[in-house]
Amino acid sequence: STANGTTISGQPPYCLDITRGFQIKQFSYEIYAGVAGEGQFANGNTYTFQRQQVDGTADGPTYVFTADGTYLNNPAGGLGWLADQINAAMSAIVSVTECDGCKLGLLVTQSTRRMSLVASASDVVLVGKNNYPVALAQHHIDMLKQPAHCAPSAIYVADPTYKANNVVNLCAQFIVRYIYYNNERTAWSPVSNVALNIGIDGVTLDGLNAIKIDFTDPRLSDPSWLCMIKAVEVGFRNTNIENFRLINRYPVCELGLDSQYVIFRNDKLYQTIPSDENTAADVQALKPYDHIPIMTGTMEASADEAGGAITFMGATLEGYDCPDCVDLQMSPAAFSDECLIDITGTVQVINNSNYPSANPDYEHYPLNGFVVFLAGTPYYGISNNPAAGGGDGSFTIKGVPRGKYLLRV
Repeated sequence: STANGTTISGQPPYCLDITRGFQIKQFSYEIYAGVAGEGQFANGNTYTFQRQQVDGTADGPTYVFTADGTYLNNPAGGLGWLADQINAAMSAIVSVTECDGCKLGLLVTQSTRRMSLVASASDVVLVGKNNYPVALAQHHIDMLKQPAHCAPSAIYVADPTYKANNVVNLCAQFIVRYIYYNNERTAWSPVSNVALNIGIDGVTLDGLNAIKIDFTDPRLSDPSWLCMIKAVEVGFRNTNIENFRLINRYPVCELGLDSQYVIFRNDKLYQTIPSDENTAADVQALKPYDHIPIMTGTMEASADEAGGAITFMGATLEGYDCPDCVDLQMSPAAFSDECLIDITGTVQVINNSNYPSANPDYEHYPLNGFVVFLAGTPYYGISNNPAAGGGDGSFTIKGVPRGKYLLRV
């Protein structure tokens, strides 16, 4: 590759695992079956195995095992049944290395041979552990480790298996990141919306004692991606001023194949997530994105004192120009009247057993009302709740474009 003052001749920065790419070895695999309730091992579901050469061509007979429904919706039981079938019929070409209820490990006996699995209902997946797939894709060799594409969603749910409610007073947001097979960590996902447990009548729903954090991603059920991603870390913070804490690191074999989510009860002590950058002790800096050039003319690797790899890139193309002068012109446009609405409502102050004070302190009450606003927007109104009493509590937020908003007081 070459570079001069005006052009770059190079390629995107890649990271190829030589050990994985080496093909003179025994290939190892894991089978995942998701979580209970996804229809695994239903009566009539078939699982077809075949040994292959390294280029994916068939090498020997197929082995077909048919479920009888005994382990319907039971991933651990079904994997145990599948291990018994493999031991009985395929021991000459593959051995079972582990079966722990989360995964079934396989090792192909003959060197330079692969294994394939076709599940008729796509209820299990075969994932290569020390090898790349036959069809090598960009994400297998990219230096950039792709993160979660979307923020997780968070909703309050009822967990009948748990009696306490440690989430009722939370104002929680959540993030996720992927851990790759070589322990490389992706950037964190965008932050979720705040989970809400307020009914339409404004009353807290005390019966909802857990939060479902959904981070479903098709890549987390795709063997081509699961050979790269080994775990998902989920973090949370209470209010937007606290540090994010780690809920847990979840191996991908413990997640569903149809969807991926966890149930959060806030029932233990959670450690603060260490910063991804060196910062002041009281500042948490989590990596929101990776900065990787789209082309580099030269790349060298070194190691730090702890043995970690450090990559140096030069003559890089970042994907944008650096103009000497920017000429900005703006043509402001307004929403047409039929696209704008006024939002009206009332704010009522109630004195009851929870708030018994008949003479609240209005020292810090300068607006004669409450600010009612649409979260994340500049739209707001002031309610008619004067400190001296009286007023009807009405408010109006004017000229709001039609859409869905979160209302805050």
